Amino acid sequence: MFFLKQLSRELLLHPMHFGPKLHDIIRLRLIEEVEGASLGKHGYVITVTEVRDEDIGKGVIEANSGFVCFNVKYRAILFRPFKNEVLDAVVTVVNPLGFFADVGPLQVFVSRHAMPSDLHNGFDHENNAWISDDREVEITKGC
Repeated sequence: MFFLKQLSRELLLHPMHFGPKLHDIIRLRLIEEVEGASLGKHGYVITVTEVRDEDIGKGVIEANSGFVCFNVKYRAILFRPFKNEVLDAVVTVVNPLGFFADVGPLQVFVSRHAMPSDLHNGFDHENNAWISDDREVEITKGC
């Protein structure tokens, strides 16, 4: 579910940012761009944990724009759920077809057909909730 991984990214910087705090500006720009973003097969970036000075590459000037491209290596904590993995979630929407739940940055839909058999016919329109046949399980917004 959570992984610590070494990643790299190319950052474009305008020359106006060049000065004694260039590495600090590169770190801040990297954090702004990647934290909270999805990196596809790697997952969602929760936080950037480390960007060392020696991991910031030498800049290459782009001929057509004047911007400088820096290759930056960094370590980050990633959230990557797998199929059939059990996760804690907060229910946000309940309707007769199933319910939506938030798992960190993900929104998950659970269809009524994927629910246990004692919940298949248990949608209560008055309370807007899924209730099991024995009334022990109740799925409502916020649970």
